[in-house]
Amino acid sequence: MSGNKILVDTNIVIYHLNGDSTIEVLLDNNNVFISFITEKSENQ
Repeated sequence: MSGNKILVDTNIVIYHLNGDSTIEVLLDNNNVFISFITEKSENQ
């Protein structure tokens, strides 16, 4: 894969930061976008 746009969730980012080489191969030379969900607490 080269030049692809890839959307990853935070779990994939955690695996990558922990050194998972499988994830590294998939993300290499691609535009990576990270999805995340924020939650507003009821106290705010």
